[in-house]
Amino acid sequence: MTSMNGRELFYYPAYCLLAGLLLVRLSIVMSRRFGLVDQPGERKVHTRPMPRAGGVGIFLAFHSAMLFFMISRPEHLDQVLPLFLGGLIVFSVGLMDDIYSLGPGIKLAAEFAAVLFLLYHDVRISFFIGSYFLTCLITAFWIVGITNAFNLLDNMDGLSGGTGCLAAYFFFCVFLSQGDFHLALLAFSLSMAILGFLRWNFSPARTFMGDCGSLYIGFNIAALSVMGSYVFNSKLNHLPVITPLVILSIPLYDTISVIIIRLVNGKPVFQGDQNHFSHRLVRLGFNKRLAVLLILFLSAQIDLSTLLLSSLNREQAVVLLLQMVITFFVITLIMFVSRRRIVREEQNGDQVNRHQET
Repeated sequence: MTSMNGRELFYYPAYCLLAGLLLVRLSIVMSRRFGLVDQPGERKVHTRPMPRAGGVGIFLAFHSAMLFFMISRPEHLDQVLPLFLGGLIVFSVGLMDDIYSLGPGIKLAAEFAAVLFLLYHDVRISFFIGSYFLTCLITAFWIVGITNAFNLLDNMDGLSGGTGCLAAYFFFCVFLSQGDFHLALLAFSLSMAILGFLRWNFSPARTFMGDCGSLYIGFNIAALSVMGSYVFNSKLNHLPVITPLVILSIPLYDTISVIIIRLVNGKPVFQGDQNHFSHRLVRLGFNKRLAVLLILFLSAQIDLSTLLLSSLNREQAVVLLLQMVITFFVITLIMFVSRRRIVREEQNGDQVNRHQET
């Protein structure tokens, strides 16, 4: 692998940060001009029409950086091109959904099509599994799952973008420690492009990223997680392969918990509601900004553990994993308590309505 100089690890991310800041600001103006706004609704947390094309700025910033990288580093073309083409497909279908409200089946089909570019270039999860078909299947469902997890997480100002920014940054740290410098550069650049967007999205938000942004972020982070290698110089052989699972545990937990709740309540999986962890924190008395900050803090606290996975012995790894289990036990407890409060409020509301009717 051709060596990279340290200036590249500064220039590309700095460009993405600046481009993200400027292009997202431009997208706000263009969204208002062309009527691409998100209207308030029953399941929405905002109370006024909001521009929802901030993801265009993220896409243009990071995709142009990838293009420059492929031109200047043609030896990495085979590794970056599938990410470039797959991301283009996911962004395009997300933008079409923002404009025309596509059905979930069309979006899923486009996401699986984007995965094909990765599989064609042999970008897939191995996990030391011998079956080529099985590894391709796991890769496809992992990438599509994470892509949609970030889409579902986009339910409060700064939440999906903040989680994505943290995840991309910690993948950068892991890749850098493993010597995967080109992946580190891509992850850091993506993190900075999202950070530029967060300037306009964190509460009180001036724009939303839209599906084009949330799907694009999720796809790129998922794809980068598959491209990485995590067992170099590890004391525990295969344990560090759980690094992507740890870094993305908050989006995965939120997605799985919401899907379970919807299935239990007999509601469609793709129908939005306010059963996300962020919504439940608000129901418990947190304001929206504090709820998002708490989730980002928990995400960062969990992500930090991935920087130690390759250097731990067996006993230390058990302690670290136990700490993560306790963290998610607390989150589950909060979800349970908030559920009881929601049920109690609904029962009280029904009693008041019956009293008024009589």
